[in-house]
Amino acid sequence: MTAWHMTWEVARWEFRRFLKPKQLLISMVTMLVTGSVTFGIARVIGRGRVNVANVALVGGDRIGLAADTLGKRVVLQPRTLGSEAALRDSAQRGDLDGLLVVHDAGRAELIVRRDPPWRMELEQALNGVAVRHRLAESGLEAGALQRLAAPMSVELTAAPGGGPGRGERLLTGAVLTLSLLGLTIGMGFIFAGITGEKQQRVTEQVISAIKPQQWIDGKILGLAGVALVNTLVTAVTFGGLFATFMLATGRSFTLTVDQPWLIPLLVLFPLLGFALWFAFLSAVAATIDDPHTSTKGSLLMIPLIPVAVAGLLFTRADTTIAQFFGVFPLTSSSVLPLRLLLAEVAPWEVPLALALLAGVIWVLRRAAGKIFALGMLMYGKEPTIREMWRWAREE
Repeated sequence: MTAWHMTWEVARWEFRRFLKPKQLLISMVTMLVTGSVTFGIARVIGRGRVNVANVALVGGDRIGLAADTLGKRVVLQPRTLGSEAALRDSAQRGDLDGLLVVHDAGRAELIVRRDPPWRMELEQALNGVAVRHRLAESGLEAGALQRLAAPMSVELTAAPGGGPGRGERLLTGAVLTLSLLGLTIGMGFIFAGITGEKQQRVTEQVISAIKPQQWIDGKILGLAGVALVNTLVTAVTFGGLFATFMLATGRSFTLTVDQPWLIPLLVLFPLLGFALWFAFLSAVAATIDDPHTSTKGSLLMIPLIPVAVAGLLFTRADTTIAQFFGVFPLTSSSVLPLRLLLAEVAPWEVPLALALLAGVIWVLRRAAGKIFALGMLMYGKEPTIREMWRWAREE
């Protein structure tokens, strides 16, 4: 059996070992039910009766405010100035929902027992009344202020494919979210598939039958495949929930991308990123005896850095620093898809990023094999970072 066939057999075994269609189906149904119940509860809450607060009003005539409903939840009840002291005591005791004392067009006081949930709504409505009162005092008509404060309308006319649209931005967010989700899911499978075998002390028998490099290559392929399937199932489930929500609320949603030829690259780079970071995680997992007590837990955050960098560059995709991270092999799997969708990419960036990323994957894969060969046979004491670096450099 050739080395490739041996690697493929390991990958297929790992894939079938961790991919549980029944559990995936149960997980999908659970997510659908949970999402539907949550949506239903939100609809019930949204359609529920709103409690109206009866608020006493003193001094409303100073700005032309009389008995009125401010917003949807506040009803004003005018009172005389002489009853202000008694009303204050009643509001502070909670006998009244509140007391609103208007001093002038620039200042009012709300007396309540505790900060109410309708406070912001009341303040917004009250500000509108105060603005209208100031306009009346100044002699300006309401339309004059609106014309003065109206923003200039700027219509964008871009060439086809000349800039990112709504579809590109939404697709960028989806790519980053799925990349983060896939890496997070993959961490669990990597540690279950490698650390678990090490704890069961079965590595000596396996290494006698298969080379460590073939073993680690198969594990990377198989476990990455399991993580991808779980990620796609989660994406399809949430996509179905989103479509159901749009239909139930009567909203329309269309997703169009001006440059559909980018889709293969948007798939290729995250997949290469999976290969890169799964090799890294495999090397780390091979040196851990017990994940609960290991000091290498902080290393698990490193694969998440590229996605975080891409998130920080979301509104700066056309900068020089974004161009650098789009080519740099440790971040290109997340940043270059961002630039492809949201910025102008030079013709040399994609081939250079691909070449560098593939080269680093090859080097890291070989290093992972060497660390795996020694780490899986080492018990009791975890190797240090310096020892792992030395193992990776050995021929």
